Amino acid sequence: MSRERIGWRVILASVFVAYDSKYGNTKQAADAIAEGIRDVVSVEASVGSVKEVYVEDIAGCEALALGAPNHMAKPSRTMMKFTDKLVRVDLKTKYVTVFGTYSGRVRDPDRAVRKMEKSLEKKLPKINLISPGLSVRVHGVTGPIFEGELSRCRDFGRRIANQLKQTSEGNKELPNLSDQGPRIRREKKTIDKMVHVYCKGNHKTKGNQLCAECSEFLAYAFLRLDKCPFQEEKSTCGKCLVHCYQPQMREKAKKIMRYSGPRLLLHAPRLALHHIFDGRNKPQTIQEFRRKKPNS
Repeated sequence: MSRERIGWRVILASVFVAYDSKYGNTKQAADAIAEGIRDVVSVEASVGSVKEVYVEDIAGCEALALGAPNHMAKPSRTMMKFTDKLVRVDLKTKYVTVFGTYSGRVRDPDRAVRKMEKSLEKKLPKINLISPGLSVRVHGVTGPIFEGELSRCRDFGRRIANQLKQTSEGNKELPNLSDQGPRIRREKKTIDKMVHVYCKGNHKTKGNQLCAECSEFLAYAFLRLDKCPFQEEKSTCGKCLVHCYQPQMREKAKKIMRYSGPRLLLHAPRLALHHIFDGRNKPQTIQEFRRKKPNS
């Protein structure tokens, strides 16, 4: 991670939020994401339209967040042309994540976001895809954005920034999201839902918004899952024999699990059932796991 000093602040990471927007909805989402990134100390964010940005000017950013509206279940053509330009420059960027706007029934993630993730995996294989993409729901084709969605955008920005900051402070690289299997992805969705239920019930946040404390914890939990040695063979974190959380974060996790665990069946029944079945996996020690995989 780069460390740049601006005035009296040390910037650990810089993120450029690039968007394509026809009716202004994706621009609003981009601005809210950048606002969330700037909430985290030592992480800087800039925003720009792909129609006005020169790819050479953003080639040195630590991370990119790319956003586009859903056009016929695909990312906009303008955004896809912009990603083609990224292939032709010498990018220093290490990480990328995506977001998009869509209309219709609730879909998270939306099809256009998933397609953009897959496209970036092929076009930019050396850049790690971090944080599951964000889908922002709007009324009809022209908007406006549904109430509470901009709060999710700010949370998304804070989560990205906290991941980058914690990784920088530990001098470690974030893994590629596309390399992770369904078990870890599902665990991330579960902890994300649990943290939101806990924050809303205890910190009185509105909609899908998270307070700064819970947003920081969620980024930390995602980072620990990224580094989990068991990956697809892991049991639930509550039953794990390896205590990888810092003591303070471990106590926070216990509070969240005690509060949100019984309520998860009401808020996300499918995730709750998966969580119950995943908990039936026998927890392993590191030694047992390595004996099973001598070549890993």
